[in-house]
Amino acid sequence: MPEITIDRSKIPLWSGTKGGVVLNVNADPNSTISPGTNPILEARFSVDGGNDISLGDTNSVRIGVKAGAHARLVPIFKENYGTGQDLVKRFNLAPMLNPENLLLAFDLGGDASISADGSFRYTVLSANTSVEAGVDAAYLAVRSFPRTTKLLPMATRLLNGLSLPAHITKPPESGELISFEYGGYLKFGAGISAGYELKGTKSFRVSEIALAEHYALSVVGKLALTGQIAGRFSVEVTAGAEPGWARVVVRRRRSKELQFAADVNVTANLKTDGLPATGKEFLGALLGVQGKNWLNMVDGLVTEAGKVDSLDAIKAKLDGLASDFITTWSGKAIDTLMTPDVLALQAKIKKVVDSYRNLDRNAIALFDRYFDPVLDRVEELTSKLDALKAMTSWDQLKGEIDPTLWNVVRQLTGGDPLGWALGRIPGTNKFSLPELHKRVDDTLALIEKDAHAEIRNLIRVAKENFPLDHFLNQLGSVTTPEGLKAVASQKLGHFASRLIGDSLDKLNGKDLKRAFEIVQKVVDARDKFFAAFDNVLKEAASQRYALNLHAAYNRSDERAAIIDIEIKLLEADGSQNATGERFMQAAGHGDFQEILANYQPSVVKLREGLLTHKVASGSMLKFNIAGWHRNFSYEEMHRVIVNTEQQIRQSGNGLLTVITTVDMTAGSEERRNRKSKTEEAVLTNFLLRFLADTKVSDSSFDEKTQLYAMDVITGMVASYSVTFTDADTSPQELEEYLLFAKQLGLDQAGATRTALAPVLNLKNGSYGAIESSYDVRYTETGIKQLLKMKPGKKSIRDILRRIVLGNYFDHPILSDVGWLYCSDDVRKLYNKNLNMFIDTESVLGRTAVRLSSPIHGIQPPSRFANTFVVRNDTATLFRIEDKLIDAFSSLAALLGSAKKIKTADLEKKLNNFGKALQLFDKFDMGENSIFAVFDGLILLSTSAREARSSSLKFISTQDGTKRTKVFTL
Repeated sequence: MPEITIDRSKIPLWSGTKGGVVLNVNADPNSTISPGTNPILEARFSVDGGNDISLGDTNSVRIGVKAGAHARLVPIFKENYGTGQDLVKRFNLAPMLNPENLLLAFDLGGDASISADGSFRYTVLSANTSVEAGVDAAYLAVRSFPRTTKLLPMATRLLNGLSLPAHITKPPESGELISFEYGGYLKFGAGISAGYELKGTKSFRVSEIALAEHYALSVVGKLALTGQIAGRFSVEVTAGAEPGWARVVVRRRRSKELQFAADVNVTANLKTDGLPATGKEFLGALLGVQGKNWLNMVDGLVTEAGKVDSLDAIKAKLDGLASDFITTWSGKAIDTLMTPDVLALQAKIKKVVDSYRNLDRNAIALFDRYFDPVLDRVEELTSKLDALKAMTSWDQLKGEIDPTLWNVVRQLTGGDPLGWALGRIPGTNKFSLPELHKRVDDTLALIEKDAHAEIRNLIRVAKENFPLDHFLNQLGSVTTPEGLKAVASQKLGHFASRLIGDSLDKLNGKDLKRAFEIVQKVVDARDKFFAAFDNVLKEAASQRYALNLHAAYNRSDERAAIIDIEIKLLEADGSQNATGERFMQAAGHGDFQEILANYQPSVVKLREGLLTHKVASGSMLKFNIAGWHRNFSYEEMHRVIVNTEQQIRQSGNGLLTVITTVDMTAGSEERRNRKSKTEEAVLTNFLLRFLADTKVSDSSFDEKTQLYAMDVITGMVASYSVTFTDADTSPQELEEYLLFAKQLGLDQAGATRTALAPVLNLKNGSYGAIESSYDVRYTETGIKQLLKMKPGKKSIRDILRRIVLGNYFDHPILSDVGWLYCSDDVRKLYNKNLNMFIDTESVLGRTAVRLSSPIHGIQPPSRFANTFVVRNDTATLFRIEDKLIDAFSSLAALLGSAKKIKTADLEKKLNNFGKALQLFDKFDMGENSIFAVFDGLILLSTSAREARSSSLKFISTQDGTKRTKVFTL
């Protein structure tokens, strides 16, 4: 068989020692190729002196090629893919084929057998980085040729035109593809909308949970996120949809062969672009003085059927400040209204409610933000709305050049402008541009039409007479307790009552002095609150984005585009676009931070990709105000302002719980880990209330409250740590840890030894410091399964044992307690010797007991300590277990009963259940083990993937750097 050498001088990408690519051919090189034949049997790199070479330019990433390395040159025809069938499938080459052409593919390192052990490095690509073909990297170049092209000229032209993505300065031709696959970091940026909505309840006692108010979504600005993901990726470049543009697609590679979980780091920067400070708007909403709050209040004065309540019913729903508002808005004090005045007020209320219920809530939020009696920006808003109304295509939206326009678009699209710009509203088949125009029309109608004059007037009254800044400034001028008492019956005093949680006119002596001290603290802390709130918002959004990214990455495969964009390389006159060229060079290094940070369609067109759309669209935050108001009777809002970071607790899942009635800085709230006792109480009470709702005869748990409760339950995270790993983790400990992960179903998400290999570094028999925690997030499906639960004693006992062993496993004393508690033999001895088990050593000492593991694969110890402390702790666990089994039996009987009970009786029936759960949680060394118990119950009848959106966080230290892996279901 003849060999043909194509000298390195004809391969510009070749750098280093002389040599060439030797083709072993089985045909006449000066003839054409027939479909179905593959005349190039192999291609190998022949290098002078046997030295290694590089493919790539200086000051750019390069692919290292060992002398003698093999590659493939594969012809592909429309009617016969030949040996290139795998390439057609992986790179979607079929659309490039037609009856007149063929594709010739140069494949280097793509067919190498890759395994995680010793073959994958976390490489940050930069100038002069070298990655080894077949190990750290693979390369594919595909080019289209007429079928009349002869073999040798075709191969020569293909090799002559080899280029890496970072080198590309003009768009590839039709039928051309360049793919660079590497193991390392993908750097990304994202400009996502910062926004939130508020829901809350006056009390989070089981019998008193009821939706107080829904403060609809407010988009308050932009979060510029940057970060990096570690994995195996390919950067593919093809021709763009228009002349001068190149399409760049990034995909996850080797997803089956290498089960790597994303190693994600995210940082955020908040930009409000001239809008009010986010903390100021949030605080106004929390205290009920934003325009949307007053609209919610007025809407609450009307029944679902549109009937306006009587004057007495209206007055019963108002606190002092709300009465002040009605007085100012109607022009008459509510206590002085005569029958004609009452009828006029009812008519006024009905007009507002009719507008409120018929207008789009995004439009109302937008108007509320831009209307200001001093710095009125409505005219500016109108001009932006007119521009959007005139749009006939999303292509006319010129990116983020105009911050005001972009903020308008963010609000009207619910914080997902990029998703809408793809043509359809995400998650639906509904066209997005007509819906945008509808929301624009609603906003313009609110601004201009007489039918909505009353709602405009209400917002004007709110802005002019009840502004947050004015109240806080006035409180700053109150210098004595007596001065505070003097304004008790005025608007300022009523506002202060919302901060304190009590009416000022009732306070004297020490109580009045305490109220004055609270007011002083609030005034002093407000600027600090605004800064702290921004930090809370950024951290919560970053964590939610990272979590969504982990989940999406774990679900992705080689078909899904992580990034899908087009970059403009050439202008219409053929000149270079310098920005586009710079972006392409960065993309070739896996760096998309600057490219994705801003929407700039003149240079970058965003297509549907994981980072650019699917993850960003789920970035909105929800606040649960645990202790808000009922009929505008507010709780102690001052704590949130003075102790912001303690009172606002984030779940990491996009839900933030604001706790007003409990001092979260108190020592009684301190826990071993993140969750406080109050957070656990909120979570547990919402769950129990939801489960038992159908059994309550006098329920106030309406549909809106049910949706609110589901938001809270599915939004919060219950975490518990496991102690199989520590500061000096051995291979055996790691294996035991992964058996625990398998017990939780997380091996399905890649929680395996293979997936962890890249972040592990075994030295002297240890993997060093490893931290881990398991987070439970429920789905609606999982919660509904709990309604059907009828757990037996053994099922409950097995769940408790797994939790206890996971938490006690590596503890120097409690490890033995955990193993004894898990033993059926020890349980029998305890039952038989209730009065002697603790005090008499011989009960355990004289009998051979078998220790067994509730987690398959983990071997129990051969010996255990038989001390008073160990026996006492073991007996305590048995007693708690008995209480829990009785409590679950009672709960199951309640849920299975056809008999209805009153709300007050429900709380009594659930009281023992709650006490038993809390007793277990207090003693089991875990964090929020209450929900860990429910987690186990859900899994009895539902698969892990259906029931939960849970994750296992694994943090290891390698070469002094922490690596975080999150395995997500």
